[in-house]
Amino acid sequence: MAEHSFYCPACDKQGIESELQRGAPENHLFKCFAGGHQFTYAQLQSLGAKMVKLQVAYIPPATHVKGHVFLPPDLWRQFCLKYPQQTSPTMESIIQLLLDDDLVLVSGEQARELKKLGIRNGQEMVECAKNNQTLEVTNADLVRENSRFYRAIAEHANAET
Repeated sequence: MAEHSFYCPACDKQGIESELQRGAPENHLFKCFAGGHQFTYAQLQSLGAKMVKLQVAYIPPATHVKGHVFLPPDLWRQFCLKYPQQTSPTMESIIQLLLDDDLVLVSGEQARELKKLGIRNGQEMVECAKNNQTLEVTNADLVRENSRFYRAIAEHANAET
């Protein structure tokens, strides 16, 4: 199968939509079979050639089954707008997450607060919690050291009086 990536800029000026194909990959040449034009990648960039939008078609494995779920139409529309080419794989991932007994969900105000603190994902949350534990241990050690120091000062002051 030929690799498509750009529309021919010469044909585009004439109102013809012709996809370019890799003519000589070793020379980075793109050929237009509709008009016989040929371009290098650098020429396409300088001419501002329009890129062909990648269309990804999801084909489920033969072992998958089709599920039926009732949703409010607006919710489904928003989901399809956000994940237009990945509705099935995204739903599969979400369902797998929901079945995980160790799942922790954070949304709404808590998620906004975490983002304000620079925490964007679960890995960063775990790192933050581990850092917090380390700081608590360090703080407890410092409090013990300070207490020993202040006790020694107090004992010295009492001995002088």
